[in-house]
Amino acid sequence: MVKPFRRHDFDLFTPDRVKDPDYDGPRLELKRKLKGWGEAARARIRQETGLELKVQTSLHRPYRHNRWRVDSQRVLLTATAGQKAGLERLLGKAFKSDVASGVVQMTIGLAISRPGLETALRVHPGAWWDGAAWEKAASAAPDRLVALLRALPPDFALAAGGDPAACAGLTAATLPGVLRRYRPAEHWLTLGRHHPREAMIEGLPDQEELLLEDLAALAPPYGLVKEYAP
Repeated sequence: MVKPFRRHDFDLFTPDRVKDPDYDGPRLELKRKLKGWGEAARARIRQETGLELKVQTSLHRPYRHNRWRVDSQRVLLTATAGQKAGLERLLGKAFKSDVASGVVQMTIGLAISRPGLETALRVHPGAWWDGAAWEKAASAAPDRLVALLRALPPDFALAAGGDPAACAGLTAATLPGVLRRYRPAEHWLTLGRHHPREAMIEGLPDQEELLLEDLAALAPPYGLVKEYAP
Protein backbone atom coordinates (compact mmCIF):
# COMPACT_ATOMS: atom_id res chain seq x y z
CA MET A 1 0.00 0.00 0.00
CA VAL A 2 1.37 3.42 -0.96
CA LYS A 3 1.61 6.43 1.35
CA PRO A 4 -1.05 9.04 0.46
CA PHE A 5 -0.22 12.62 -0.42
CA ARG A 6 -1.14 15.06 2.34
CA ARG A 7 -1.39 18.81 2.70
CA HIS A 8 2.19 19.25 3.92
CA ASP A 9 3.51 17.61 0.71
CA PHE A 10 1.92 20.29 -1.47
CA ASP A 11 3.04 23.02 0.93
CA LEU A 12 6.69 22.24 0.11
CA PHE A 13 6.21 24.17 -3.12
CA THR A 14 5.19 27.55 -1.75
CA PRO A 15 7.34 30.39 -3.18
CA ASP A 16 9.30 30.84 0.05
CA ARG A 17 10.34 27.15 0.15
CA VAL A 18 11.24 26.14 -3.40
CA LYS A 19 14.79 27.58 -3.08
CA ASP A 20 15.27 26.95 0.63
CA PRO A 21 17.76 24.13 1.42
CA ASP A 22 16.22 23.82 4.90
CA TYR A 23 13.42 21.88 3.18
CA ASP A 24 15.75 19.32 1.59
CA GLY A 25 14.84 16.84 4.34
CA PRO A 26 11.05 16.98 3.82
CA ARG A 27 11.59 16.92 0.06
CA LEU A 28 13.70 13.78 0.48
CA GLU A 29 10.81 12.19 2.37
CA LEU A 30 8.50 13.14 -0.49
CA LYS A 31 11.00 11.70 -2.99
CA ARG A 32 10.84 8.37 -1.16
CA LYS A 33 7.05 8.52 -1.13
CA LEU A 34 7.03 9.14 -4.87
CA LYS A 35 9.36 6.20 -5.42
CA GLY A 36 6.86 4.01 -3.57
CA TRP A 37 4.14 5.17 -5.94
CA GLY A 38 6.41 4.42 -8.89
CA GLU A 39 7.16 0.92 -7.65
CA ALA A 40 3.45 0.24 -7.15
CA ALA A 41 2.66 1.52 -10.66
CA ARG A 42 5.49 -0.50 -12.19
CA ALA A 43 4.20 -3.68 -10.55
CA ARG A 44 0.64 -3.03 -11.69
CA ILE A 45 1.73 -2.28 -15.25
CA ARG A 46 3.88 -5.42 -15.36
CA GLN A 47 0.98 -7.53 -14.10
CA GLU A 48 -1.59 -6.04 -16.48
CA THR A 49 0.47 -5.60 -19.66
CA GLY A 50 3.77 -7.45 -19.22
CA LEU A 51 5.63 -4.20 -19.87
CA GLU A 52 8.82 -3.81 -17.82
CA LEU A 53 9.79 -0.27 -16.82
CA LYS A 54 12.41 1.41 -14.66
CA VAL A 55 11.55 3.76 -11.74
CA GLN A 56 13.35 7.10 -11.46
CA THR A 57 12.70 10.10 -9.21
CA SER A 58 13.55 13.76 -9.77
CA LEU A 59 15.91 16.01 -7.82
CA HIS A 60 14.81 17.03 -4.34
CA ARG A 61 17.46 19.71 -3.73
CA PRO A 62 17.96 23.10 -5.41
CA TYR A 63 20.67 22.50 -8.00
CA ARG A 64 21.85 23.94 -11.30
CA HIS A 65 19.89 21.29 -13.24
CA ASN A 66 16.60 22.56 -11.75
CA ARG A 67 17.60 26.26 -11.86
CA TRP A 68 18.23 26.23 -8.08
CA ARG A 69 14.56 25.72 -7.26
CA VAL A 70 12.36 22.70 -6.59
CA ASP A 71 8.90 23.79 -7.71
CA SER A 72 7.76 20.22 -8.42
CA GLN A 73 8.85 16.64 -7.82
CA ARG A 74 8.04 13.59 -9.86
CA VAL A 75 8.51 9.88 -10.29
CA LEU A 76 9.02 8.54 -13.80
CA LEU A 77 8.57 5.12 -15.34
CA THR A 78 11.08 4.85 -18.15
CA ALA A 79 12.56 2.36 -20.59
CA THR A 80 15.19 0.07 -19.07
CA ALA A 81 18.85 0.10 -20.14
CA GLY A 82 18.33 -3.14 -22.03
CA GLN A 83 15.36 -1.73 -23.93
CA LYS A 84 17.44 1.29 -24.98
CA ALA A 85 20.51 -0.70 -26.05
CA GLY A 86 19.38 -1.04 -29.66
CA LEU A 87 18.61 2.66 -29.90
CA GLU A 88 22.04 3.54 -28.53
CA ARG A 89 23.72 1.35 -31.14
CA LEU A 90 21.63 2.93 -33.89
CA LEU A 91 22.24 6.55 -32.89
CA GLY A 92 25.89 6.15 -31.96
CA LYS A 93 28.17 7.99 -29.56
CA ALA A 94 26.88 11.45 -30.44
CA PHE A 95 23.55 10.68 -28.74
CA LYS A 96 24.87 8.36 -26.03
CA SER A 97 24.17 10.76 -23.15
CA ASP A 98 20.66 11.55 -24.43
CA VAL A 99 19.76 7.89 -24.79
CA ALA A 100 21.12 7.12 -21.31
CA SER A 101 19.03 9.89 -19.74
CA GLY A 102 15.94 8.93 -17.79
CA VAL A 103 14.32 12.21 -18.82
CA VAL A 104 15.17 12.63 -22.52
CA GLN A 105 12.71 9.98 -23.70
CA MET A 106 9.05 8.99 -23.46
CA THR A 107 8.01 8.53 -19.83
CA ILE A 108 4.97 7.75 -17.71
CA GLY A 109 4.97 9.87 -14.59
CA LEU A 110 3.32 11.23 -11.49
CA ALA A 111 4.22 14.82 -10.57
CA ILE A 112 3.33 16.89 -7.52
CA SER A 113 3.42 20.69 -7.35
CA ARG A 114 1.62 23.41 -5.43
CA PRO A 115 -1.56 23.26 -7.61
CA GLY A 116 -1.95 19.49 -7.40
CA LEU A 117 -0.96 16.20 -9.03
CA GLU A 118 -0.41 15.37 -12.69
CA THR A 119 -0.48 11.89 -14.21
CA ALA A 120 0.98 11.94 -17.70
CA LEU A 121 2.80 10.28 -20.53
CA ARG A 122 5.34 12.81 -21.79
CA VAL A 123 7.84 12.89 -24.65
CA HIS A 124 10.83 15.16 -24.05
CA PRO A 125 11.65 17.52 -26.95
CA GLY A 126 15.13 15.98 -27.09
CA ALA A 127 13.73 12.50 -27.65
CA TRP A 128 13.00 12.97 -31.34
CA TRP A 129 13.03 9.19 -31.84
CA ASP A 130 10.05 8.75 -29.50
CA GLY A 131 8.33 11.78 -31.01
CA ALA A 132 8.78 10.34 -34.49
CA ALA A 133 7.34 7.06 -33.21
CA TRP A 134 4.14 8.91 -32.23
CA GLU A 135 3.82 10.24 -35.76
CA LYS A 136 4.43 6.77 -37.23
CA ALA A 137 1.90 5.12 -34.92
CA ALA A 138 -0.71 7.76 -35.77
CA SER A 139 -0.11 7.16 -39.47
CA ALA A 140 0.21 3.36 -39.48
CA ALA A 141 -2.26 2.39 -36.75
CA PRO A 142 -4.64 5.32 -36.19
CA ASP A 143 -7.60 3.17 -35.18
CA ARG A 144 -5.57 1.26 -32.57
CA LEU A 145 -4.02 4.40 -31.14
CA VAL A 146 -7.30 6.31 -30.98
CA ALA A 147 -9.02 3.38 -29.29
CA LEU A 148 -6.38 3.39 -26.55
CA LEU A 149 -6.59 7.16 -26.11
CA ARG A 150 -10.39 7.10 -25.90
CA ALA A 151 -10.19 4.31 -23.30
CA LEU A 152 -8.24 6.52 -20.88
CA PRO A 153 -10.00 7.76 -17.73
CA PRO A 154 -12.04 10.98 -18.05
CA ASP A 155 -10.35 14.36 -18.60
CA PHE A 156 -7.19 13.03 -20.23
CA ALA A 157 -6.01 15.33 -23.01
CA LEU A 158 -3.30 15.19 -25.67
CA ALA A 159 -1.15 18.29 -26.18
CA ALA A 160 1.37 18.18 -29.01
CA GLY A 161 2.62 21.51 -30.29
CA GLY A 162 -0.82 23.10 -29.84
CA ASP A 163 -3.83 23.33 -27.58
CA PRO A 164 -4.79 20.18 -25.64
CA ALA A 165 -7.44 17.97 -27.24
CA ALA A 166 -9.73 15.85 -25.07
CA CYS A 167 -8.95 12.18 -25.66
CA ALA A 168 -12.62 11.21 -25.32
CA GLY A 169 -13.44 13.15 -28.49
CA LEU A 170 -10.59 11.93 -30.71
CA THR A 171 -11.18 9.93 -33.87
CA ALA A 172 -8.88 8.51 -36.53
CA ALA A 173 -9.91 11.49 -38.67
CA THR A 174 -9.18 14.18 -36.05
CA LEU A 175 -5.94 12.78 -34.56
CA PRO A 176 -3.75 13.99 -37.48
CA GLY A 177 -5.02 17.52 -36.87
CA VAL A 178 -3.96 17.36 -33.23
CA LEU A 179 -0.47 16.20 -34.25
CA ARG A 180 -0.21 18.57 -37.23
CA ARG A 181 1.80 21.21 -35.36
CA TYR A 182 3.90 18.71 -33.44
CA ARG A 183 7.60 18.68 -34.26
CA PRO A 184 9.80 16.09 -32.52
CA ALA A 185 12.93 17.74 -31.09
CA GLU A 186 11.04 21.05 -30.82
CA HIS A 187 7.91 20.42 -28.72
CA TRP A 188 6.85 18.51 -25.67
CA LEU A 189 4.14 15.92 -26.23
CA THR A 190 1.95 15.43 -23.16
CA LEU A 191 -0.88 12.97 -22.65
CA GLY A 192 -2.23 13.56 -19.17
CA ARG A 193 -4.66 15.00 -16.69
CA HIS A 194 -4.46 17.16 -13.56
CA HIS A 195 -5.90 16.42 -10.12
CA PRO A 196 -6.40 19.62 -8.08
CA ARG A 197 -4.68 19.83 -4.72
CA GLU A 198 -7.81 20.26 -2.63
CA ALA A 199 -9.53 17.29 -4.25
CA MET A 200 -6.55 15.11 -3.42
CA ILE A 201 -6.40 16.29 0.18
CA GLU A 202 -10.11 15.82 0.74
CA GLY A 203 -10.23 12.46 -1.05
CA LEU A 204 -7.37 10.66 0.66
CA PRO A 205 -9.02 7.21 0.70
CA ASP A 206 -9.46 7.33 -3.08
CA GLN A 207 -5.96 8.43 -4.04
CA GLU A 208 -4.36 5.02 -4.53
CA GLU A 209 -6.86 3.50 -6.94
CA LEU A 210 -7.40 6.78 -8.79
CA LEU A 211 -3.75 7.54 -9.46
CA LEU A 212 -2.58 3.98 -10.09
CA GLU A 213 -5.43 3.51 -12.55
CA ASP A 214 -4.26 6.63 -14.40
CA LEU A 215 -0.67 5.42 -14.60
CA ALA A 216 -1.60 1.89 -15.63
CA ALA A 217 -3.97 3.21 -18.31
CA LEU A 218 -1.08 5.08 -19.94
CA ALA A 219 0.94 1.87 -20.43
CA PRO A 220 -1.01 0.57 -23.50
CA PRO A 221 -0.51 3.82 -25.53
CA TYR A 222 3.14 3.81 -24.43
CA GLY A 223 3.56 0.20 -25.56
CA LEU A 224 1.88 0.78 -28.93
CA VAL A 225 4.01 3.83 -29.74
CA LYS A 226 7.17 1.97 -28.75
CA GLU A 227 6.37 -0.58 -31.47
CA TYR A 228 7.20 2.17 -33.98
CA ALA A 229 10.34 3.50 -32.27
CA PRO A 230 13.82 2.76 -33.69
